[in-house]
Amino acid sequence: MEHSPEDNKNKQNQEDTKASKSLDTEDSHDVGSQAIDNDKTIVQDFSATNKSKATTEQVKLGDLLSERYRLIELIGTGGMSHVYKAIDSFAEKAGDTEPYVAVKILTSEFASHPDAVTIMQREAKKTRLLAHPNIVQIHDFVLEGRLCYIVMEYLQGETLDQIIKRSKPNGLPKNGVLNILKQMTSALEFAHQQGILHSDLKPSNIFITQQQRVKIFDFGVSRGLKQTVDEYAVQLHSDQPEYDVGGYTPAYASLNMLNQQPHDVKDDIYGLACITYEMFSSKHPYARKPANKAFAEKLKPQKIQKLSFINWKGLEKGLQLEHGQRTESVSQLQQDLTRNILKPLAIAASALVASALAINVWLSSNQTINQAQSELSLYQQQEAQYQQLLSLAQNDMSASLEQLQELPDVYRTSMLNLLNDDIYQHFYQGSEQFLKPTDSGYADYPKALAVIAQAERYLTDSHKLNSFKQQILDSQQQLVSTLEQKFNQLLEQQDYTKRESGDDVYSLQQTLLTIAPEHTPKISVQAKELFLTGIQQALAEHDIAGLNRYQKVGDAIFAANKDYQSLKKQSETFLLAAKQIDDYQKQLTDNPDTPFPNKAASVFYQKLITDLKTKINAASNTRELEQVDEEVFALVSTLPSNFRLSIDLQNDLANAYLKRADELNASRSYRAAAKALSRGREILNKMNQGNAEQS
Repeated sequence: MEHSPEDNKNKQNQEDTKASKSLDTEDSHDVGSQAIDNDKTIVQDFSATNKSKATTEQVKLGDLLSERYRLIELIGTGGMSHVYKAIDSFAEKAGDTEPYVAVKILTSEFASHPDAVTIMQREAKKTRLLAHPNIVQIHDFVLEGRLCYIVMEYLQGETLDQIIKRSKPNGLPKNGVLNILKQMTSALEFAHQQGILHSDLKPSNIFITQQQRVKIFDFGVSRGLKQTVDEYAVQLHSDQPEYDVGGYTPAYASLNMLNQQPHDVKDDIYGLACITYEMFSSKHPYARKPANKAFAEKLKPQKIQKLSFINWKGLEKGLQLEHGQRTESVSQLQQDLTRNILKPLAIAASALVASALAINVWLSSNQTINQAQSELSLYQQQEAQYQQLLSLAQNDMSASLEQLQELPDVYRTSMLNLLNDDIYQHFYQGSEQFLKPTDSGYADYPKALAVIAQAERYLTDSHKLNSFKQQILDSQQQLVSTLEQKFNQLLEQQDYTKRESGDDVYSLQQTLLTIAPEHTPKISVQAKELFLTGIQQALAEHDIAGLNRYQKVGDAIFAANKDYQSLKKQSETFLLAAKQIDDYQKQLTDNPDTPFPNKAASVFYQKLITDLKTKINAASNTRELEQVDEEVFALVSTLPSNFRLSIDLQNDLANAYLKRADELNASRSYRAAAKALSRGREILNKMNQGNAEQS
């Protein structure tokens, strides 16, 4: 969520405006009169001279947008947009205890500008494709007249640039940096697998919640991986469904981006590496100079002292100015920063054996020299076994752990203590491989947690393992919550269509069961009510197609709902009757003696006949009665004369004519009365004639 400070256009205070999320084009494009702010996003060809001068709708606290979102607090402001905390009145009515959302509204001077609307629309569109726990969730994009806004999840916390400023001059703790990096890497790797680059990574676009959850936002200038056109040209009159808007922030943009060359994931890696360096040191690796200037001046980032040599080399590779020398993927950058050199376990093991020997010799001072020598030989054998296990652990931890099980308890415990960190790394890496997006686009949480369960056999009461497990569970729950919300949004829109893209309720339900097999997707009260109302209406209208559709949805989504099961029985009864009537009509063509399915017909025609009876009773004059008469005999002509419901219907119609004749006689309208009486008798005579023929 954007909780960014207001842009400050004073060049002397540029260091204090690095958290700005605005696309302030007046500061960033008029290079002839003022310096470019290297910490602000630049959108090519998006200049102040193009801004519409038309006044636009203004909003104020208390306003209700789209008859749904009530603005209650201004929480952020920038050059292009303002961000408000709002109450989602729909969620509030549904009983949600946290009905809050954030609404990002385009400011008045930008709302009429097609480029600005394009950027905001692209932000919403791209971000909605990225359902990931570490990417801010977009609920809706709205363009109403001159009011343009995005509705997104409401978060509490602060942007990473604010945290970095507080950490001066020593930077953040290493564990804290690696935790943030891990979550950022997960989000970016997911986006890259979806074919989307962020293209504007910087600390002010990274949000840290109060629960230490990382959220990346502002995909307004993001782009696809495969580029075939000028990356930074805004096509103001493009016939394409989406404008090709591009952008970057100079201090975090790669050389390719600054030179307007085609780029790929390595350009996001450069921004990520710059952010990581800043977290460690509170300083920008190239003193906030753009990559092209740093390259021209042959600048080199200073080594971060809190990093080991091998970890520093990993970060340094991510900071390479030349594209071809940079790290290949965000996951590789993270691995390079977390790689550990195996501790000198052999020395520690020897020390353990020597200590044990000294203690035992002291306790055995009264034993013979031969006994002491025998025990020394035993200890030497054990030391050799330890050395062998330690050597094996460096190459095959799984085999080493199997052999550890064969040691006596006291020695096994000692070895486990010695190998604690390496055992953790072994299972950490084993679990991590399942946390990368699979073919489904999501991590395989069940397998990752299964690896953690194996680790718990060896690492009892491990704070690191417990913390890592909790991170996985939190990430799993966050993703479940995100997908569950999208699942319910489709259900509440009564969007039951199955799509090849997989963006439908059936695929989402299956994905939720895959991500968390033991979790039953929660269906909102509104979604249930809308579904049940829909199937009830289809039943009332004898809508065959509708009933078939609702039963398919019900069996897949609402099978456990008792109300649905009751309605399903009614639906199945009617659909069976409809099929039998259809079969009868098909067979009748070839065999006129086909028996009429009276029972099925009673079900199938019940509503239609009941509706016609209602119309008969409601007719207030002869003309209305004659109109119903036409409908009645259009139906009766298709039914056997001895069909009980048809007979009852004709009786009601005949009696209505006779009653009408009495009323007309009473008002001395004798001619009209005679006509009504004649029609009533005619209906009764036809019925008697038909019954006689049947007899």
